[in-house]
Amino acid sequence: MQRQPEHSEDALLARVDPELRDGAQQILAHPLPDPLTHDAVLKMRAAAPPPASPLPTPRIEPRVVPGANGHPDVRIAVIGARTTGARRPAVLHIHGGGFLVGRSQDTYAASQRLAEALDCVVVEVEYRLSPETRFPGPLEDCYTALLWLHAQADALGVDRTRIAVMGESAGGGLAAMLAIAGRDRGQVPLCCQILIYPMLDDRTGSTRAVPPFIGTIGWNAQANRYGWSALLGQPAGGARVPPRAPSPTPGSACCGRPSPPPEPPPPQNSCERAQPMIRIAQSITKSNDEGEDCDARFRADHRRDCVPDLRFAAVVAGAAGCFLRGDGRFARAGPAE
Repeated sequence: MQRQPEHSEDALLARVDPELRDGAQQILAHPLPDPLTHDAVLKMRAAAPPPASPLPTPRIEPRVVPGANGHPDVRIAVIGARTTGARRPAVLHIHGGGFLVGRSQDTYAASQRLAEALDCVVVEVEYRLSPETRFPGPLEDCYTALLWLHAQADALGVDRTRIAVMGESAGGGLAAMLAIAGRDRGQVPLCCQILIYPMLDDRTGSTRAVPPFIGTIGWNAQANRYGWSALLGQPAGGARVPPRAPSPTPGSACCGRPSPPPEPPPPQNSCERAQPMIRIAQSITKSNDEGEDCDARFRADHRRDCVPDLRFAAVVAGAAGCFLRGDGRFARAGPAE
């Protein structure tokens, strides 16, 4: 029997869970540009299909939040707010797209389902993309939205003690940075950070190799290098990352790499504001190894700071690129055996 080439479509799909194969085939049918350049990114944005129509409910309310410290105003969308009844939790959701593409409108319908399923308010943030806006611009956009959500909690019917940040891919990386910013700046106590196949380490696919079957469906090593380089304004995987002040630095959020000048250490009571973490990853994705590194550091930090280790990490076996089925809905997710 003739052996299939390791990177043939059939061989790649054999590693994918059957429920996700139709979605994986759709991804394989539209490969990323090679090479991935700024012109190619602009064409990807221009060719993006219109966002899916939102659901009839919960209601979506577009808002514009004034920017802070010289940054432009930030567009957000509030989903499912109400002023009657008991205060409810809220989720600030950050869309993915490798720091390069994506729109908050693309995830409106999914966020409406989330708001209904969890009986919560969801706030979507339209952060600026790279390379036009480099770090810390995208993070500051998300932080502006988070500050607004916390300040407007009463008007939105939100319980300030139950605000979480959530994102997938680049949005997961920004959510992790945002959780660190919220802790270090001491302005918004978060109850949880939910990181879905997050981009956490710029070395992945650049100076740190991954197994050959990783990154073969959708997002690949070249794209990971370009996305991080576009955000950082320097080649990904370097020995040092941009200065942290006044914001926490990408790339070093979980892997502890040097970045001058150092910020002062968090206050002694920072453990009171530390956020539990939920991380969900895929077994066929470039971000899983860096996520496992982040998990280990998260556990170590919690033991060191005497913070209860309230967290959950799951790797969805046979998942790649996204958790979407062929019909565009999310597949079931559970930890790998």
